[in-house]
Amino acid sequence: MSDKFPLLREISFIVRKGEVLVISGRSGHGKSTILELCAGLKNPTSGNVLWDGHDLAEFSRKQLLKERQSIGYMFQVHALISNYSVFENIALPLRARSEFSEKQINRRIRNMMDELNLFNIDSLFPEALSIGQLKTVALARALIGDPDVLLLDEPLSGVDPSTAQGMMNVLYEKNRSRPMCVIMVSHNTNVWDGFSPVKRVLESGRFTDQTLDMPVIKRQYGENIEVFR
Repeated sequence: MSDKFPLLREISFIVRKGEVLVISGRSGHGKSTILELCAGLKNPTSGNVLWDGHDLAEFSRKQLLKERQSIGYMFQVHALISNYSVFENIALPLRARSEFSEKQINRRIRNMMDELNLFNIDSLFPEALSIGQLKTVALARALIGDPDVLLLDEPLSGVDPSTAQGMMNVLYEKNRSRPMCVIMVSHNTNVWDGFSPVKRVLESGRFTDQTLDMPVIKRQYGENIEVFR
């Protein structure tokens, strides 16, 4: 992304705890980049990404790594580690934090796998899984740490209707019982209507004027993305 031809332009939005933002649009127009900016995986060339009012650009590497522990991220390509079993992949966010014992990790993962109907696959490796199973395991990994912010990139792409419904049911219940800031990219926005989401359409790096009901912040110093946990 160069200064001359920015991928995203004039992007401003706020997401608060318990809210769901669904971003749609054609491929290659910057939807996944928005998620990467929200996670601090990329830095904006202008504007700011704020967590609870704090600019990510001002975080030290240590601070950023710590803050990322409160984020669950489901990548468009599942991004499971090929030589880790299903159990080991889901355990990664928990093992990055010192407060969980192996007994607690085991219990959490068993409960999560049961909720998502992931039965008898904990010792399998990603290459042995179907697309639906890969996506569901990726969702389990994103949810396992009870994140404050949940970023989902095409979570239902390639998933059969039954599996998709099961994933949505778990997401709905998790956000109802423990509200999160949820930002997702999805081509099919209608399936998320039960979440009462705000929907925005991205076109050529900008949100279209079809969704001007979305709260927008404009600052003199540029565009802003604000996430309040």
